[in-house]
Amino acid sequence: ASMALLSAIWTFNSFEIIWILTEGGPRGGTTTLIVDTYKTAIANYKYGQGATRAVLIVAILAVFSLLYLWLVNKVNKKYGDEK
Repeated sequence: ASMALLSAIWTFNSFEIIWILTEGGPRGGTTTLIVDTYKTAIANYKYGQGATRAVLIVAILAVFSLLYLWLVNKVNKKYGDEK
């Protein structure tokens, strides 16, 4: 279950591979939210909009992480902490 959360975060934040290989791809085919945020902030010189998007991305990941922790805690209380 922990790997599912980490995998989701890593996939959500996959920037380096996409940027190095395609820079967002032909017609945005491989553009993710992270790549688009980078293009907005750095390439288009819209630093405020890029910063806003980055803060929203952190908030989204925080919500997923808190939901995951809440569910794990709930399951551990119900079934015990079996290892």
